[in-house]
Amino acid sequence: MRHTFVFALTICFIAGMAFAEGVATFEKIYGDKIKKARSSASTRDDVELAKQLFEIAGESTRDVELLAVICENVYVLGSKSSLGYDTAIDAMSLLAENDESKTTEAQGKIVKLRKSQVQRARGKERLEAIRHLILAQANYADAMTETYEYDAAAVNYQQAYVQARNQRSLSKVATKLRKATQDARDAKSRAARIKKYEKELLDSADNVSRANAVAEYYIVERGDFEHAGTVAPLTKDQKLQEMIGLASKKDEQPSGEDGVALAGWLYDLSKKAPNIDREATLLGQAEEYFTSYVDANGSEGLLGKQSSLMLKKIEIRRNEIFEELFTWEELLGEATAEEPSTKSLAAKYVNGKWEGTIQAGQIQSKVTFMLKVNPKGDVGGQVTTTVGGQQQLESGTYKDGELKIQVSTQRGSSFSATAKKDEKGLWYLAGSWSQYGLTFPLDLQKTR
Repeated sequence: MRHTFVFALTICFIAGMAFAEGVATFEKIYGDKIKKARSSASTRDDVELAKQLFEIAGESTRDVELLAVICENVYVLGSKSSLGYDTAIDAMSLLAENDESKTTEAQGKIVKLRKSQVQRARGKERLEAIRHLILAQANYADAMTETYEYDAAAVNYQQAYVQARNQRSLSKVATKLRKATQDARDAKSRAARIKKYEKELLDSADNVSRANAVAEYYIVERGDFEHAGTVAPLTKDQKLQEMIGLASKKDEQPSGEDGVALAGWLYDLSKKAPNIDREATLLGQAEEYFTSYVDANGSEGLLGKQSSLMLKKIEIRRNEIFEELFTWEELLGEATAEEPSTKSLAAKYVNGKWEGTIQAGQIQSKVTFMLKVNPKGDVGGQVTTTVGGQQQLESGTYKDGELKIQVSTQRGSSFSATAKKDEKGLWYLAGSWSQYGLTFPLDLQKTR
C-alpha cells in the first residue's frame, strides 16, 4: 500500500516539472532500475517496470518531450516479452496521439509488435490478433500518407487488405483498404508528375499550364500556400496570386470583401480535392472566413446574404462528408470480433467546434465547445461560456453516440448529450448542462 502511494506521488512530481528538470528527475529515479531490468536474464522485471512507467506516461502528456522519453523506455522494456506487448503498444499509441512528430515512427513500432502477436496466436486468438494487425497497419499507412510517404503507405494498406479479404466478416474493411491502396498509388503518381512539372519550370518558366498545375496541387492536396506562392507569379493569374497572398497572411486574418472573396475561392477549390479529408479541410477554411464576415457585418446586404447562403451549402456538404468518412476502428469494431456500429456519429467526427445556447430564465449564455476525441473515446478540449469564460475540460468520454463531459468538479458542472439527426438528416448533439445542482437543456450544432 505504501509502495503504491509513493509511486503515485512520483507520478505527480515528475509530470508537474518543466521538461529538462522532469527528464533529469525521471532518469535519476528510474535510470538504474531500467538498466538493471534490461540487463536481467528474466523478462518479468522488464514487464513490471514497463507497466509502472506507463502510468507515469499517462500523467505526462503536457510535456511531449518527457512523454517521448518515458514511452520509448516502456516500449523497449515491454517488447522484451509477449506479456509486455500490450503495454508497449499502449505506450506507442499514447505517444502517437500526443506528438505528431512521432506518430509515424510510433505506429510502425505498433505494427511490429502486432505481427509478433499474430505469429504467436492460435485459433480464435489468432483471428483477434489479425484484426489488431489490420488496424495497426491501416493507421500506420494513414500516418505515412500525412507525410507523403505514398509508396510505404500503399504497401501497408495492401498488406492489411490481404489479411482482411480472408475473413468474410471483414469484406467492407477489405473494400476500403483496397481503395486506400489505390488512392496512395494515385497520390504517388500525382506527386511525381508535379515534381516533373517543377523541374520543367526551372528550365522554362513560360509554361503557364504547368505553373497552374503546380500551384493548385500544393494548395488543394497539401494546403501549402507558401510553396504555391513561389510558383504563382509564373501562372500569370492575378486572382490566383491575390488569393494565395491573402491565404498566406500570418499576422492578420483577411476580413470584409477580401475574406468573402477568399472563402469563395477556397470553396471552389474544395470541389477539386482528391479525397474527402482534403475537401473537408478546404470547406472548413472557407466556412471560417464566411462566418467571420457574418459575425462582423450581419447577414444583410449582398455580401452578407451571399455568405449566409454559402454557409448553408457548406453545412449540408459537411454533413454529407460526415456520412462518408469513417475510421478503421469503427470498421473493425474497435479491433474486436464484434461488428462495428454504424448507427451513431463516428467518434473521429465529434472533433471540432460545437455551439449552443443555455436559457436560464431571462439569462442567455452562449456555449462553445472545442472537442478532441482520441481513438479510445477519451474526450478533451475546452469550453467557453458567456458567463464563465474559457476553461479546459477535466475529462470526458464518447462511445456509441453518447457524450459525457466533466467540465469542473469544483462547480459541479457537466454536459451530457446524444448524437442525433434533425429533420434534414444533419447531426447535432442533444443534451443538457448541469451546474450547482441545476440542469438546463443544451443542444449543440457543429460549426467547424
